[in-house]
Amino acid sequence: MSIRTLATILAVTLGGSLAFAVPQLPCSSVSEYRALLQHLAHASQTPAFDVDVLIAQVPVECKLDVGGKQFQFSTIHIHAQLFAIKTAEVEDRTAKIHGLQEGLTRQAKALDGYTNHVDPTAQPKLNQIFARGEFKRVGKQNADAIIREKLFGLLIALFAFIAKNPTQAALFAEVFAWSVAGVVALLIIWKLYRWATQEHLVRGPRKIMPFSPSSKTWQQWMKEARAALANGEFREAVHSSYWAAISSLESSGAWTPDKARTPREYLQLIAESDPARTLLADISQVFEVVWYGKRIPARAECEEFLAQVELIACR
Repeated sequence: MSIRTLATILAVTLGGSLAFAVPQLPCSSVSEYRALLQHLAHASQTPAFDVDVLIAQVPVECKLDVGGKQFQFSTIHIHAQLFAIKTAEVEDRTAKIHGLQEGLTRQAKALDGYTNHVDPTAQPKLNQIFARGEFKRVGKQNADAIIREKLFGLLIALFAFIAKNPTQAALFAEVFAWSVAGVVALLIIWKLYRWATQEHLVRGPRKIMPFSPSSKTWQQWMKEARAALANGEFREAVHSSYWAAISSLESSGAWTPDKARTPREYLQLIAESDPARTLLADISQVFEVVWYGKRIPARAECEEFLAQVELIACR
């Protein structure tokens, strides 16, 4: 089934079903399908017949019961021909009606030929063939294909309301689907890149590296920070409390100890989804300004800084 044809049927079916409360003709047996073909052939010979009514009467698909076997097939070709008649110019309408009638005649003859020449031994032979191992999946449609077809049909139906014609609706739906797939692919590639470039850790017993932040517990760092705060050594209070946060994260296994890292490098090792990343970014900025920029903070600023550190250490 082509995309253009599917878009045509969806647009026509939506428009016709909303505009006309016309019941669909039955199509569950050979006799009903033959009657449907005869009805279309007779109606199309009527001058100025209503195409929309015929579109609404024809089911999108038919399920025939022939000799105890179910056959399911689409009537999209009929819908497409009717839609072509509806949108045709006056000078082209007669030719398209004639093409529809010829197609209906061929289908009726093919139906008669099939029902009149059924070999009673064919079905048992066919069952024996399909019972072989290599045909186990014959007749079973892939579940993923069914889902994709339904989703794409919904997209076409959605764009059919805003597009000028069914072809544009199908094009918009295809562009949208590929765009979404492209965005998802880019996100996956970006995540894989970030995963490959970040430092990965094997969780296990933590090894203490001398002179690393975690060689002292974060409680020890905080004790020194509070002592400095009490003595009015505000820069030292910020310095010690910052390393308390780093020690807490390092002790929890956020990274392997490395005493040569800078505050920016510590921040890069925290996953973006980790709530601690935002807090660490805030205190890192203040720490760099106070310690490396040699700015003396106020007491209230130090107290707020220590409170943020405790949020990281006690999370």
